[in-house]
Amino acid sequence: MPHTNALNGFTSILNYSLLFCFLFSVPIGKVRAQELLSPKDAAALVSKQNREVMIATNAVDVAENSSSIQANGYLPTLGVNAGANYNLDNGETEFQDGRVTSLQGAASNSFNAAVNLDYTVFDGFNRKNSINRARDNYLNISLQARATLERSLLEMFRNYYEVARLSENAVNLKSSLNISKERLQRAQYQTEYGRAIQLNVLNAQVDLNTDSIDYITAVQQLENSKRSLNVLLGRDTRTNFRVDTTVVFDTVLYKKELEDNLIKNNVRILQAQKEVSIGRYDTKIQQSGRIPRLDLSSSYIWNKNNNNAASFVAGSQSNGLRAGLNLVWPIFDGGRTRTEVQNAKINEQSRVLEKELTFQEVQRDFDNAWGDYRNKLFVLKAQEQNLSTNRINFNRTKEQYQLGRVTSIEFRQAQINLLNAQNNKNQAKYESKIAEMQLLQLSGEFLDKGF
Repeated sequence: MPHTNALNGFTSILNYSLLFCFLFSVPIGKVRAQELLSPKDAAALVSKQNREVMIATNAVDVAENSSSIQANGYLPTLGVNAGANYNLDNGETEFQDGRVTSLQGAASNSFNAAVNLDYTVFDGFNRKNSINRARDNYLNISLQARATLERSLLEMFRNYYEVARLSENAVNLKSSLNISKERLQRAQYQTEYGRAIQLNVLNAQVDLNTDSIDYITAVQQLENSKRSLNVLLGRDTRTNFRVDTTVVFDTVLYKKELEDNLIKNNVRILQAQKEVSIGRYDTKIQQSGRIPRLDLSSSYIWNKNNNNAASFVAGSQSNGLRAGLNLVWPIFDGGRTRTEVQNAKINEQSRVLEKELTFQEVQRDFDNAWGDYRNKLFVLKAQEQNLSTNRINFNRTKEQYQLGRVTSIEFRQAQINLLNAQNNKNQAKYESKIAEMQLLQLSGEFLDKGF
């Protein structure tokens, strides 16, 4: 009788666990009906909707506007001035012959207008150097935007493949959960017919509960990762989707070719080279302060005056053209220009040193990334072989378990080994793809064939 009561208790727990697991299996079922988000679709969303990428794009537009001839003083300035004055005066005027004239509320007014044209004929090559600097700065800002896009894409793909890994892990855990359910049912039947002891049922129940918890945790981690990915994609965090778990590797990566492209196309190296060029223009701009400046100004002016009765002239009107040249040559400004030129040359030297340091760092990062990539591929192959071995071992152990030739503990260990091998292989697969992407990013080829 105690045996039957205990068995009924285990049956109740089993039914509760089955219901519990069923409820938490719903999200995975829903995912199959959801829209597939491919890597290319995700990359397109990052390019269009990622906030950091959009901010970087705006900075490029600003830099482009600042590199135009309009923004660098190449065009003349044209302005119009106009004015009007009205006077109402009281006064007394005494003439030489003794006559006296008194005025009360005498009105007078005047009007003027002018059109002014100003143009800098020569400014010591300041304009030329400024616009060249602005254009190099525009290219540099464009490189910064590219770096932001590459960084955002890499971060997105890390999240994308984390969602893929967790999706596959959830499927593996669900499969393992089903195996644990079958094992518990088998142990229960064997106990009912006296072919097993209650300890087997207890062990099976504990393992089922453990697998249920692991599965629930995996599903929750998957949902959290999806929300994080949606943030990077610039869309509603509650948007549900499924990802492509197929990973295609580039099988023709050669170190020498990648290293050559790194020198020509790495975004950090290109930025450092532009910084050196900008530094040279900064020095030239400061040196232009020693050269004379020639400005041209011209205007058309119109004036009209209506005088009061006390004036000798009732009114006047004039108009005409005026033009002039103005030469400014700073002979000595207290040493300010000399100091600014010296500082600009020092900064230029610092940028050259920064370029050399950047090249060393990028070369180091490339060598590390290449070694990591090769190691990750080796680990992936080893994990694939390990998975194949564990799958064969599990199937054989399962056959032996059903024949009663191995214990439930040995069967459980084979089950755990298979699950671990599946998850390890998944992790190695996605880590290898990320390592490949990092290598392509360093060589400057990521945006062309990184996905």
